[in-house]
Amino acid sequence: MSKSWFGGSSNTEKSATEAFYPELPTPKTKEDFIEITKTAYKQMMSINDEYMQDDGGYEAVSFPTAPDIQIWVKQLEDSSAPCIVTVGDLPATANEIKEIVLASDIKEIQKWNPECLDKKVLKEVGDGIQVIYLQVKAQFPVSNRDACVLSRVIVEDDGRIVICTTSINYESCSAVNGFVRSVSKVSGWILDPLDGGKCMVTRMLHTDPKGLLPTFLLNFFKTRPAQSLVFLREILAQKKK
Repeated sequence: MSKSWFGGSSNTEKSATEAFYPELPTPKTKEDFIEITKTAYKQMMSINDEYMQDDGGYEAVSFPTAPDIQIWVKQLEDSSAPCIVTVGDLPATANEIKEIVLASDIKEIQKWNPECLDKKVLKEVGDGIQVIYLQVKAQFPVSNRDACVLSRVIVEDDGRIVICTTSINYESCSAVNGFVRSVSKVSGWILDPLDGGKCMVTRMLHTDPKGLLPTFLLNFFKTRPAQSLVFLREILAQKKK
């Protein structure tokens, strides 16, 4: 079957077997879940170090809507979409930001992430680890995406909060007609406390959409995390009124 903009093949409907990717881990025990999140954390820290290096291969993308928000992108061989690092300050504590981005109420999520169609916690593993199912709306003519991810919240001694996310196979997370199962290589948030009750937010997205994406959508994809930070600023401003 040929690949297309609409998904992994020319057929937009996915069978249950196509929601299982052999390259992804299939955790069974709590120890499995923990080890997967440890690997995701290490990958995030590696990206966090790399994008700041002159020879890291990341290129800056302008964002006129909020010029103080930095966007860094790097095209990788294992995905049609680039790895994106977005950095900006928010007028709230790391814990306040964590509570907003981890919320499960879809109406609250859509205030800062309008493309999110659904979010369900499938399993509470413990130690800040969850199995989560996500649905995301794509722009026409591209099919909507979904994902089954493992997420972990790590609070470090200096107050930094890391939310690391990576895709897994999970038995109760079967395919849904009309959605293409994308793969999060590693994604998440690094929330660094700043003086004055503020926070420096670093958001990372390294996703394989499992299908070719048109140029206009790739360009949209590069700046969308930055727009989410703008929306978060607006939400926080409303909360302080």
